[in-house]
Parts: sequence; C-alpha cells; structure tokens
Amino acid sequence: MREYLLLGYCISHIFMMVFIFNFTRRRLSISKTCMILTAAATMLIGLEVHRYFLNEDSPIKVGGFLLQVAIVQGTAILISRYRDARALFTGLTATNYAMAGSAIGGIVHMWTGNLLLSLFVCILIHAAVLAGAIVFIRVGYLALQANPSKMWWQICILPVLFYMSIFTCASWPVILYNNPGNIVSTLLFLTSMFAAYAVLIRLFHIRQHEAKIIRSNEVLLSYSKVLEQEQKHVEEVKKEIAIERHDYEHHLRILLALSEEDNLEGVRTALSDMLSRSEETKLQQTYCKSVPVNGVLTYFVKEAEKNGIQTRLNINISEELPVSQIELASAMSNLLDNAIRACSQLPEGQERWLSILAKYAGKQVMIEVSNPCDPTKVIFDEETGLPLSERGEEHGIGTQSVLAFARRNDAEFDCEVRQSVFYARLLI
Repeated sequence: MREYLLLGYCISHIFMMVFIFNFTRRRLSISKTCMILTAAATMLIGLEVHRYFLNEDSPIKVGGFLLQVAIVQGTAILISRYRDARALFTGLTATNYAMAGSAIGGIVHMWTGNLLLSLFVCILIHAAVLAGAIVFIRVGYLALQANPSKMWWQICILPVLFYMSIFTCASWPVILYNNPGNIVSTLLFLTSMFAAYAVLIRLFHIRQHEAKIIRSNEVLLSYSKVLEQEQKHVEEVKKEIAIERHDYEHHLRILLALSEEDNLEGVRTALSDMLSRSEETKLQQTYCKSVPVNGVLTYFVKEAEKNGIQTRLNINISEELPVSQIELASAMSNLLDNAIRACSQLPEGQERWLSILAKYAGKQVMIEVSNPCDPTKVIFDEETGLPLSERGEEHGIGTQSVLAFARRNDAEFDCEVRQSVFYARLLI
C-alpha cells in the first residue's frame, strides 16, 4: 500500500497542477506559468518521496503536509491574474479534485491488491474528471473570475470543509487501508462534493446570466435617457418655432394694415423691428455633427447652467465615429450626469465648473470629462480602478453602463483624481 500511496499521490500532484493551469486566469506567459507549475509539482513529489523513504514521525508529517498546502495555494496565487479569494478558491478546488482520483484508486488497491490496476484507475478518474470539467465548466468559470465579489471569500469555506471531511475519512489519523470501514463514508463525501460543486457552478451561471440582464437593462435605461433628452430638446424647439410663427404672422398683419394705409414710414419701422428681433433670436448651439451626441451636450449644458455650473467645451469630432452614435451619446450622458451631480454637491462658495473635451487622438476618439471634487470623498475600487458610488452597491448604474460600453467596444475607460479635480476618460 505504501508504494501506491507514493505513486498515487505523485500522480495526483501532477494532475493538480494541470487543473490549476486550466482553471486560472493567468497573468504570466504560458512558458513561465508551466515553469512555475513544474517546479511546484517537483517540490510536492519530492516531499512525497522524502516521507516514503524516511518514514517520518507524526510531527514531521504534519509539517510536510502544511508545506504542501502552502506550495499548492501559493502557486495558484502566484500565477493568477487575481491574487485574492478567486485564486484561493481555485487552489482549494484543485486539492479537492486531486483527492478523488487518489482515494478511489486506493480503494481499488485495497480490494484487488493490484498496484498497476489501482494506478490506472487513479489516472483514469483524474483524466475523466479533468476532461469533463474542461469541456463543460472551464469557459464559464474563467468568465466568472473576471467579476470581483465578496462571495468568493464566502464560498472558500466549501472546499475547505470537503477537504477536511475526506482527509479525516481516508488519511488521518488512520489511513483508509487500515480502516476499511470508512470506505463508504469516503465515497459518499466524494459524491456529495461533486454534487455540491455542480450546484455551485449552476448558481454561478445563474448569477452571471442575471448580471448580464442587469447590464442590458442599464444600457437600455441609458438609451432611454438619451431619447428623453432628445424629446425635450425637440419640444423646446417646437415651442420656439410656434412663438416665432405667431410673431411672424402678427408682423405680417401689421405690414398688411400699414400698406393698405400707404404708411411707408410705418412699414419701414415694422420691417426694422422684425429685422432687429431676427438678429436677437438666439440660434440653437451646435457642438458637433453627431445628432445624438449634440443633443446630449445641449441638454447637459443647460442643466449645468441651471445649477450654476460653468461649462468649458472643446468638441472636435465628426458624425463618422468608430462606435454607434447612440451608444457614445449614452456613455457621455452618464459621465456628464455624474459630473453635474458631483458639482452640485460641492459646498457653497466653491467654484463649480464642468469641462468636456472630445477630440481625435490619431485614429481614436478621446473623451474627457472633468470637474472639481473633494478628494477625501472619492474612493476607488482596488480591483476595477473606478470610483465607488456613495449611493450603494459598488459602482453606480452610470459608471457600470460606461464600463459595459467600453468592454463591448474594446475601448479604454479610466478615472483619476488630480489636484482636487476628477477626470473620467474614454479612449475609443
């Protein structure tokens, strides 16, 4: 049995590293990652060989076991793009996965006494479970890792509990070979573990689907805001046209009455008055040729003026944009809405202004919205680099919508505070 424990554990360590390789969003190149995983597997196998030949006493065994745990979890964290609970959960899950093949292979060795058969079963279980996980789970699991959440810390308790349960049944304080009465319990724990992981992955997928629906709703909400702003703008233009038409008809009647009286002086006066009013009529400001973007800019410039906020605009973009005009208008609407809200919350007497820059940077379009702020009240998320909303749940809807826009269009979105000024930038 000691020969199987040595070889079976060595095989399990190799498969464990393969699992970590496939289920981690790596931050290093494939070659560097493989070198780290190979080094970790070599150290784990070396510890197994050391334990086999030296027949260590219990305190040293515990030390070696803890060192193996540290190597596995440290390796997962070292190669992961996310050095947090997501990497820890992956490392713990890899450990649980490896226990299944070694435990079942050990049971086969107890029943048959055939070393080669038990090693074959061990490899077969490892390969089958790994292949199934890669085919059915890997893509969704890697996608889930891109979403930071406190939930990852909470679910780490699951693999810890399963590992402790199976370990106490199969390995400690008495190995399964010397306590065959625990075979059924070990198999039940393994079955429960795989069932629990299946349910957990299913819940992950449901949550991911719900998150997509929420993001889609946020985008639709942003679009509706743009359309609402355009509708208000159209209604204002209609009112202005109606007033001008009424005044025009009124002046025509006056001119008609004066002409019937042959009052040329009166006609001249009326025409002069009409010309003066025409020159005083304020034409609608056009900031750019993109109708949706221009509508958003027009609306928020007026909103800024209502709130006593000075506006500084430097707009130099055409209607031929690398992204959908309505999507860009929606993203700018969210940025401007956040900026005006931030300015409105500044203390009385502090200067309030809003700067909007939109220009071409090479073949890309750069959008920058800046406004004064209180640096002590702006808190950034360490994971996303975006400001946390004071009104609830990580980022506000506006920031999430802009982030979703950037991801859909392979754009860059970042925020920073410099010298008490908040900057939000989009590079499209």
